[in-house]
Amino acid sequence: MTAVMVKHTGESKGYWFEAPNSLADKIQPGTHVICDTAIGQQRGKVIGTLISNGEDEAKEIMTSAGAKFPLRKVTAVECHVPIEEIKVPSYLTHSTPSEDKIVKRFLEYYHTGRFNTKVTVDDDGVLTDGYTAYKVAKLLHLTYLIVVIKG
Repeated sequence: MTAVMVKHTGESKGYWFEAPNSLADKIQPGTHVICDTAIGQQRGKVIGTLISNGEDEAKEIMTSAGAKFPLRKVTAVECHVPIEEIKVPSYLTHSTPSEDKIVKRFLEYYHTGRFNTKVTVDDDGVLTDGYTAYKVAKLLHLTYLIVVIKG
């Protein structure tokens, strides 16, 4: 079992979440994650990890820190991925996004240094969402993108 303590923006306290096996190797202290919380999907920063072979031992440690079981889960991880490693499916390469969407993404990046649109890839690095942000990043010759990898 891999559990992570996450501090959400604006919170002073950390909360325990279970990390799915598909994301566990991508999570370490300092990693930004998206968690399934009581109030919906929340972004947070990992402040600690607990890897345990025995679930009872892990539960004892987390319970003493205020965790309630069953733990809610980390649903995605945000990573810096080299843009050249992102694979674009052919159905997207054959589509042409509207000029308005491209301009909107360019202005987002110009004003904030990031895209408001989440760029999402699957475990194999295939783009599943955020194609216009990807296209603008390529036009701007960015070397990496912050992407969301879902577990």
